[in-house]
Amino acid sequence: MNNFFFEVLNKLNNGIIILDYQKRIIFWNHWMEMKTEYKSETVFNYSIDEVAPKFLRPKYSKILDLVIENGQPRFLAGAVHGGFFSSIDVEHDTNTLQNLQIERVDNNFILIQVEDHTGLYQKVQKMKHFIRHLEKENDEIRQNEELSRQMAMHDVLTGLPNRLFFMGKLRKRLEEFILDQSKQSIAVFFIDLDNLKDVNDQFGHRYGDSILMEMSKRLKNAIRSSDTVARLSGDEFVIMMEGLIDKKDIQRVSEHIIDQFAKPFVIEDHSLSVTCSMGISLYPEDSKDADDLLDKADQALYRVKNSGKAGYAFFNQ
Repeated sequence: MNNFFFEVLNKLNNGIIILDYQKRIIFWNHWMEMKTEYKSETVFNYSIDEVAPKFLRPKYSKILDLVIENGQPRFLAGAVHGGFFSSIDVEHDTNTLQNLQIERVDNNFILIQVEDHTGLYQKVQKMKHFIRHLEKENDEIRQNEELSRQMAMHDVLTGLPNRLFFMGKLRKRLEEFILDQSKQSIAVFFIDLDNLKDVNDQFGHRYGDSILMEMSKRLKNAIRSSDTVARLSGDEFVIMMEGLIDKKDIQRVSEHIIDQFAKPFVIEDHSLSVTCSMGISLYPEDSKDADDLLDKADQALYRVKNSGKAGYAFFNQ
């Protein structure tokens, strides 16, 4: 091989190693010098397995023998076989990944071409790690956003939907019914505890809060899963029900809700009797506007309050 040929091999951007049939190194190009810190003169005439001990393994030694015997080229993928030559570009605890193309040349030499993919593999791994990190951060952001949305739409004490959630849902359902010209009906129940202030004054707000939490449970148990109960503020609650056929159905539901307060509230060995008053407005009879429906249910509620409490009434123009 002439010097011009060696100069060309030295300019290539991948490793070139030439062995004789005794597997001794007779050429080691500049790329291999830069990657391994082995100078050409240092490895010259050394057996390849002295520089790359992996070739001592029977599996890889036999590959070289077969290339010499039958001239069949072999390709060793770094993803499968790892690395053969230590690289100065990577840390000691990092596995190298090198593709090797081994073939016979001129029936006298073995040509080994080396491509190092360790750096690319590390970049890919870092990118994957970065992507996983981003996905984790995005998950946390989504969870925080969901938590913030839940907190914005739900009452902190009882966990029930709040006024914002309830009014949004009521408006949405009314818009859908009006747009579709649906014959569906909606009943809005405005509920207020009659004597919670007395409990707060006598026992403190801790007792009042316990009653509010228990009341939220009883109200949820009194309605269907398709209905909505929300806490508006203080001791004011509201329920939205769809599909009730006539006022007799609504009356039965109202009596069932009031029955939830027949059983005393037991707070720290104190048995407290608390009643409720309730006003009811109907869509479409009373109004087709969400705020107006709530306001008319509130008017019916205060009619009950002013006439003795512990009962219910429909809005009456």
